Amino acid sequence: MTAFMFGPKEKAALQAAQEQARQNPITAEIVNRGYNIGEFNGDLSLADRTELAKRGTPAMRPSSEHVMLPNGFSVAITYEDQPCGMCLHMSMSSPKRGKVPTPEAVTLVLDALGLARPIDECEAVWLEEFEPGRKAVNVLVLTKPKLIQ
Repeated sequence: MTAFMFGPKEKAALQAAQEQARQNPITAEIVNRGYNIGEFNGDLSLADRTELAKRGTPAMRPSSEHVMLPNGFSVAITYEDQPCGMCLHMSMSSPKRGKVPTPEAVTLVLDALGLARPIDECEAVWLEEFEPGRKAVNVLVLTKPKLIQ
């Protein structure tokens, strides 16, 4: 297992990426053109992405803010206007093929972003294959609920 840790410098980089993403949120129009992760039982494979492309549904998202953490862990952050409201979308991958970050590692990053909570309390959690044998843990965290009119 690859050790997961980071210090003040990485925390500042995560927070800077978060702020940049917050300033450039992905619109509801773009989000609505995407896929419904529930359709894939929480695990989106490269084969699923190919199938989505055949159906004309984009499986790729607009550019994210990226932060490399020690020991090869990678974090990507966007803010998205989801049906429930504005959400932080964080994707985190391990440097090891066939491995994903632990729930505790994901929780540590969420804590650094000021969104401390166990992974099972996020609005959505899923795995997404981004290259053969490499998956990222994805979480959505509601940061600003939509007002019901």
